[in-house]
Amino acid sequence: MRSELKRIPLDQQGGRWTIDNLQPGFYALSFDTGRVIWEGELTKNDLLWTLAFPGQDLPLAADTGEEAIQPSRQFHLLQGEIVLNVYPGLESGRIKLLMNRPSGN
Repeated sequence: MRSELKRIPLDQQGGRWTIDNLQPGFYALSFDTGRVIWEGELTKNDLLWTLAFPGQDLPLAADTGEEAIQPSRQFHLLQGEIVLNVYPGLESGRIKLLMNRPSGN
């Protein structure tokens, strides 16, 4: 079963998006036009810290900057125009998207 994850508006001149509280499942990421730019399964191993990084302590927000937290998976979409990072958490995960510039298509 496929769940729609997030639609990114094409008129953005770049931007960042965070999608929280992700549970294991199959997701699709698409523009408002309906063009799918990524689809795939996110598993417990991707979304839960204890499975993604066994034996490592979850960094506390007060201890380190967010940029120091390691993603469990990373995808470069549209020839690197969009970077999709998957970050595990204690009970659910999140995705962070960084759009360097809008796609021409």
